[in-house]
Amino acid sequence: MGWFLVGVIVLGGVVILEGIKKLRVSQRAHHLRRVSQQIVTEALMNVGVRFPQLQGLQEVDSQKTAVWGSAVMLFEFIFEWREGDAIALPELRRQLTSALASYAKQQQLEGFQGMPVFVISDMWLLEKQLHFDVAYVVNRQTKEYLDDVNRVEH
Repeated sequence: MGWFLVGVIVLGGVVILEGIKKLRVSQRAHHLRRVSQQIVTEALMNVGVRFPQLQGLQEVDSQKTAVWGSAVMLFEFIFEWREGDAIALPELRRQLTSALASYAKQQQLEGFQGMPVFVISDMWLLEKQLHFDVAYVVNRQTKEYLDDVNRVEH
């Protein structure tokens, strides 16, 4: 009976320690995600002013993009799209990508394993709003997400 009680106590201690460890990892991931979203938002605010057709940047709740996993640094944004804007989405995507790359260079931000730190992974128009996803490529998980997206698109 004594060994059984010791076993239960040890097992209970291990379960509690693992729970604490998971909580700490979760808190770090949440903090990294919040800081990453602030960096991406600041970058978009800085480059967005160069594009007169884009007005009113809105961040979408990051929980919607967290479905890919808390370590994937992917954030959705919305700009109001003014009627009559003639620029095509592929060209706008190219120009935004270039502006984000310039901003990253100016801020000395580097992506994971030589990748660009900011990657627009998707862009679409919906009800007079331009939606797009920006990956903040600072870890393996985000790079793998982009690799998966590229495999599906090609």
